[in-house]
Amino acid sequence: MDENRRHVIKAICIWFVIILLVLLTIISVYYFGGIEALQKIIDSGPHTNLLVTLLSLTIFWMIAGGLLILIYYQRINSGNILAFVCFIIISFLYLNILRERSDFGDIDDYINAAKNLFNRETFHLRYFYPPFLATILQPFVISGDKTIFGVYWVINFISLLLFYYLLRKMLMHYNFSSNLSTIITFCFMVVNVPILRTMLYAQPNLHVINLIFVCLLFYERSKIISALALAIAVHLKISPVIFVLLFLFEKDFKWFIWFSLITLSIALFTIIIYGFSPYHDFLLNLRYIYQANGLAYRDTSIDSFFRAVFSFLDIHNSIMFYSILITKIVLTIVVAWIGYRVIENNNFFETESKGKIVYNGAPIVFVLMMLLSPLVWEHHAVFVSFTYLILLKKIESNSEWFIFGFAYFIEFLLPTFDFFPWSYGRLVSPLIILYLIYRLSCRSTDSDYFKRVNIFLDNLNIRINKI
Repeated sequence: MDENRRHVIKAICIWFVIILLVLLTIISVYYFGGIEALQKIIDSGPHTNLLVTLLSLTIFWMIAGGLLILIYYQRINSGNILAFVCFIIISFLYLNILRERSDFGDIDDYINAAKNLFNRETFHLRYFYPPFLATILQPFVISGDKTIFGVYWVINFISLLLFYYLLRKMLMHYNFSSNLSTIITFCFMVVNVPILRTMLYAQPNLHVINLIFVCLLFYERSKIISALALAIAVHLKISPVIFVLLFLFEKDFKWFIWFSLITLSIALFTIIIYGFSPYHDFLLNLRYIYQANGLAYRDTSIDSFFRAVFSFLDIHNSIMFYSILITKIVLTIVVAWIGYRVIENNNFFETESKGKIVYNGAPIVFVLMMLLSPLVWEHHAVFVSFTYLILLKKIESNSEWFIFGFAYFIEFLLPTFDFFPWSYGRLVSPLIILYLIYRLSCRSTDSDYFKRVNIFLDNLNIRINKI
């Protein structure tokens, strides 16, 4: 055994010893003094959520230990060291940010919905999701709100790590090299307002986008897994159902049958236990979605924009519904036309076999899914993350880079604010991206710049000493 390997073994031993010492401290203090003694040695500090602090520290320590074990078993090599380094930085960055958070806003809505379900009460007005999320959280109600909070918080953080992995895999699936995919994913996540707001408000957005990524990545390998992933996504948030259109246009009726059966089975799981009332409550809450949230200028949906304009001009609301409806119909037609051009030219994914419509149409559908939603908070932009990044393989001219950079800056980098009409820049941004996609849709090949960078990074060999 060489010297480097002995150093790693020592580090792992120290890691285990510290874990044992911490556990021994907790057990000893609790055994001799009970919960009151524990409260004396564990302090939350100002503006701190003690549970979040403990969860952050635990996950941080487990990731560090896992890294040491991977090094010992020589799982980190020149081919994946860049991906691992970026993964560790992202993990530690968000753990430290989340540790400073004492209130996670929207998580109370999920806890209250689970309690409503447990007590067989009507869903409260701020719960706009299908009953599935409340159903899977409901068994933890007996253990108390803190248990539900802790379980959901940990799952949300795991989802963040999966997003790093799956977004990188999606880019690789669309012919980005491994190293280029890693660098783009890292740069995208390290400074990103929608992801940060998703985590700080404990939103389920990352679960949904991860499931859609799984649906697309597994489509060619397993239709059952692909259909299952999208079915679960639809039961978390209803908007991903629009992706079903891609598979219908692909004429993949086998996939559609699997999706229909799984979607129905998930719904029956709730219905058998609680009846149809949870779905009735969900649909009823959607009818009053405006009233539950009021008017907020950081809600950059088409609906919110018209509501803000009509409120500012003091115009009668009866016209507003038709204005929103007509705008969305026209937008859908325009997006469908752009999507047709992209699919015909194999703009994003070069193939003539099965999957041409699904893989070329997916970036367009991500944008349409967000634009048609009646509520679009700043954290919803994670749904269009892949659409923005896939354009990096097509952009050539300086003007195109400027247009893309401006749209990206508004959507992902600009801090959230409420200032009519300027905060609606996050509504304009995806419209700019649609224009850019239309402009690039005539190009069936990737840009020369992308090809050069892709090849260069693909051949980049990061040398590391073997342990």
